Amino acid sequence: MNNMSKFANIIGLVVLIALGAVLLVHPSETIVWTVRLIGAAFILVGAISVLSFALQKDKDMNAKIRLIAGIAALILGIIVLLSPVAVASILPFLMGLTIAIHGALHLAQIIELKRMGAQGLIPMVVLASIVIALGVLIFCNPFKTQAAILRLIGISMIYDGVVGIMMAAKGIGLSAKEKKREKEEADQLIAVPAEEAGHTEEPTEAEAAPNDALTQFSAKMPLREEAGEVPSEDL
Repeated sequence: MNNMSKFANIIGLVVLIALGAVLLVHPSETIVWTVRLIGAAFILVGAISVLSFALQKDKDMNAKIRLIAGIAALILGIIVLLSPVAVASILPFLMGLTIAIHGALHLAQIIELKRMGAQGLIPMVVLASIVIALGVLIFCNPFKTQAAILRLIGISMIYDGVVGIMMAAKGIGLSAKEKKREKEEADQLIAVPAEEAGHTEEPTEAEAAPNDALTQFSAKMPLREEAGEVPSEDL
């Protein structure tokens, strides 16, 4: 991800946490208004996910999965806003399914972090598994009151958002380290040819010995010619 797409992803997670806090502290007596609020949040988060994918240069498998999830959130948000009364009756099922899918996306992100060389990811796997478990619990809806299920949805959304931000922060840290390492390797590749170009190897003793003998022989030749000596091969 580039910086803009990372920022967009974090903004979407913050919106998710804020909506969860509203449901937790003030569960609405009118569930229809709650449904409309959730629908608007889905549209916003989906739009941010699509924008994040459009701005991302490296469109890996993890990015494609998030794009599909973003498009699904957009469609679901529009349906919720158009038919809030009908959706209100199946809200726990929809929210449970959505949160469980978010947990699966967290697991996909963990796989991507592992590919980048991250260590100590077992706690992250546990956190993502809890997100999935919360989604399944909401989907089953064992509660008898609207306030109870809305509070559980709020708690799950807050938890989901916090886990997402933690993973995003870990990914940003790994990206920064990877860029630094790549820069250092590039600097080393540039430095090595420069050192080789400026370094002249001294001849070894074995290589220098024939050259010295040839030099001494060349120096004696004029003396022999002055003395009238003629090399035998010229006779």
